[in-house]
Amino acid sequence: MMLVADSGSTKTDWRLVDKQGRVEQFKSAGINPVFHTAEDIERSLREELVPLLTELKPASITTIHFYGAGCAGEEKKGRVANALRSVFPSADCIVEHDLLAAARALCGRQAGIACILGTGSNSCYYDGQHILQNTPSLGFIVGDEGSGAHLGKQLVNRYFYKELPDHLNAAFEAMYQLSREQMLERVYRTPNANRYLASFVPFLYAHKNDSFVVDLVFQSFTSFLKHQVLPYAGQPTMRLHSTGSVGFYFLDILKHACTKQGLSIGTVTESPIAGLLLYHREGLK
Repeated sequence: MMLVADSGSTKTDWRLVDKQGRVEQFKSAGINPVFHTAEDIERSLREELVPLLTELKPASITTIHFYGAGCAGEEKKGRVANALRSVFPSADCIVEHDLLAAARALCGRQAGIACILGTGSNSCYYDGQHILQNTPSLGFIVGDEGSGAHLGKQLVNRYFYKELPDHLNAAFEAMYQLSREQMLERVYRTPNANRYLASFVPFLYAHKNDSFVVDLVFQSFTSFLKHQVLPYAGQPTMRLHSTGSVGFYFLDILKHACTKQGLSIGTVTESPIAGLLLYHREGLK
């Protein structure tokens, strides 16, 4: 049996394929070796994933393709792989970065620019087999333009600086009742601050037709394109493909930002897991 996983900072999507080609799907919390120890990861797998497998024994899984945020470099890949092997002792565990997941899911075996616009953001130029160029991701504190964390940070910034229009300010206060002290505690003194900042994106989506929100999201996407996509200028294709909830739910604004930068939009998905499953099932033929 084959298990395919795509893990972001917020959640992990799993697909299980049995010998007859039947597919089951599961969700669990996000796994990121930047923030989680091997013990954290193993505990999450045992407590959240294994119970979802019902009567299936972990030993019956023979191959795991795990793609995850933060899985760059052998040490971090090894941390995830070791945790997987502890839970699934019979499995051949292949761990790759979530950017390769985006490229394979969006482009398959064709060349293109693949982007992640979810809780975090990233991009690459992919030749159909390998990532040839990647503008370094700087994380949610310094970079992550166009991401949920970046949008949430911009929204909170404008709220506390009293730069929101009156109607949005009132709506924000009614929804969150957020004090400066509470915000600082969550951002600077508790884990997963990027998830916390991204949790404000539903407010922006609820007001996505408001001119202030449109401009805020447009500027964030424009910054993403300038810093993380336009450096690939001169490649055979400048067609942009994107996966992640932020790019998916704010697609109209993303298209507008791309047009302004001379880019065209290709495939846009909320999650890469379906494309990943197709990629690996085709590889079995």
